[in-house]
Amino acid sequence: MPRQKGHPYSRKKIWYDKETLWPFYAIAFDRGGKPYKILAHIALWSEDSPNPINHDRRAVIGQSIMIVNVQNLNSHVTQFYTANVNPFSAEESRRYYDTTRLKTKGR
Repeated sequence: MPRQKGHPYSRKKIWYDKETLWPFYAIAFDRGGKPYKILAHIALWSEDSPNPINHDRRAVIGQSIMIVNVQNLNSHVTQFYTANVNPFSAEESRRYYDTTRLKTKGR
């Protein structure tokens, strides 16, 4: 159950890859318990990842995410072929993924 009172989800069911714990599929339910959004993560295995940490190791590399709003029939696909290439700090992550920034810049 979400902790925020106005959150649109009542719960989310997530399917993980057992080997990598990669969340490859999820269904979010609205407050009434009906399916609201379907999320699908697409990834591939690579032994030649551009990230030096993963060199000569099998690594999961995220490719894209698809989000479908089943209630209003909208969908979005995001591709990020180089997401695992450059490591960045937690501070950099907060700067890029700050929810306040996303709300003001996204619409």
